[in-house]
Amino acid sequence: MYTRILSTVATPLARLQRLNPCFLKAWIEYQNETGENTLSKLSLIQAVNQALHYEMARTSDMVLLGEDIGKDGGVFRATDGLIQKFGGDRVVDT
Repeated sequence: MYTRILSTVATPLARLQRLNPCFLKAWIEYQNETGENTLSKLSLIQAVNQALHYEMARTSDMVLLGEDIGKDGGVFRATDGLIQKFGGDRVVDT
């Protein structure tokens, strides 16, 4: 399953895998569950955002802590929509 998908991974997702293989695995699982196929349309930031949304929805005890990740989604928008969807208890702007 992963081999087929990884053979078509766009450059941003390959960079994402080098940063953290868990993000890519989560993104692939999200793609498989939703049936979406947006491999060639995603930027690196969009892939990170989708992976964070997926993992936070799947794992109820996951918490994000960081500088400038709050309501505006951070400088690069990598956490965009997380505080609205999961609340300030799970997405904490330090």
